[in-house]
Amino acid sequence: MARDSEADDRRYDAGGTTPDGQLLPFAKALGRELRMRSELDPLLDDARWMILLDIYLAMGEAREIPFMSAAHASRVAVSTAQRYIHEMIDAGLIEQHRSGADQRITHVSLTGAGIGLVQKMLSDAAALRARR
Repeated sequence: MARDSEADDRRYDAGGTTPDGQLLPFAKALGRELRMRSELDPLLDDARWMILLDIYLAMGEAREIPFMSAAHASRVAVSTAQRYIHEMIDAGLIEQHRSGADQRITHVSLTGAGIGLVQKMLSDAAALRARR
């Protein structure tokens, strides 16, 4: 997921600085469904999506999320999750920053492009479900 051009910046409309409150309940339900699905068959898990969704939910609840908590949300090996997070940082979907309370802790959040991507995926998934 290396960032190769400014075209990456235009791929997703900026989602703003905070998650859409109307999509948060759906994001929670989808997270539960994905976790349940991954427990039934680990091969169905999409670690990157779980990381993005976990950060999206934390932001929607006005919680800061430590880098390692986001890594654990993926339910893959921490080293793999760290690599995925760094790939998404390079792609401009996630940003990291030091905690104001403890400079040893790094927090992650979604960029405008990251929020836009998650909201597009949630909206598309909700529309598909509505057609069922």
